[in-house]
Amino acid sequence: MQFLRSMIMAGLMVMGSMSMALAEPLPAELPDSTLKTTLPAATAKQAQQAMPPKVTPLLTPAKGAAVDTGEKQTLTEEVRDLLYEKNAFITNPDEDHISIEFTGKDAAFALATDETIDHIDINPSLRYFKLSVTDSAHPQGIVIQGHYTETVTLPVLVNRLKAGDIIRDSDLMMVTIPVARLQHDTVRTREELLGKTPRYSLTTNHPINEADVVLPVAIKKNDIVTLVYNNGVLRLEEKDAIAMESGALGDTIKVKKQGNGFLQGIVQENHIVSIPVRSD
Repeated sequence: MQFLRSMIMAGLMVMGSMSMALAEPLPAELPDSTLKTTLPAATAKQAQQAMPPKVTPLLTPAKGAAVDTGEKQTLTEEVRDLLYEKNAFITNPDEDHISIEFTGKDAAFALATDETIDHIDINPSLRYFKLSVTDSAHPQGIVIQGHYTETVTLPVLVNRLKAGDIIRDSDLMMVTIPVARLQHDTVRTREELLGKTPRYSLTTNHPINEADVVLPVAIKKNDIVTLVYNNGVLRLEEKDAIAMESGALGDTIKVKKQGNGFLQGIVQENHIVSIPVRSD
């Protein structure tokens, strides 16, 4: 009985000590060491995987805005773009038909620098430009001059041809020349020349103008021709008429009928001359 009382008294004393410990106020600030908790390696890895991934917002450039690729333009590319912007061309050439050349003592610097142009003046009639560039070596700016050439690709003769020769595809080659050498009627495509003949002898490797070539003569003066009358309903033919002048396909020539009458007709193929007929 005495032993039981001793055990009860010891238990009451322990409970009293715990109550006093719980009643003590917490410190206003905990030491840093108390905020750091070391987790086992496996538990830390699981916690990291449970956290949402960090998202970097994507910036979409506005429509039409230039996108910075990290590469700076060369001075030649800048000049070319400014020429386009200021409509300094006769035609609307692609990049392969623009040649830009820097002149003067600073030409080598112009080819090496990637600094941005501060100002540019363009003279389209002389194909001349003058620009200024500022960099660390030239804080006051450096003036660079140059000229540009606009080119075009067109057909020329490989061999010399004379009047009456028919121009075939094998007679032509394509060359690139400055636009300044063009005339208003310079032929630009092969199709405009094929099947035609020079009006007079033409030399090689020279631009050809529309007036330099004609359709070949289909009917010569004094040829015997057939006259065809066609009003869309009836078709009549009259043979053994005489051509009074030469003509190519589509030309209007004078012809003489057997009865000594004269008519105007349009040259067709196979020595036929079509005579216009009124339908009413």
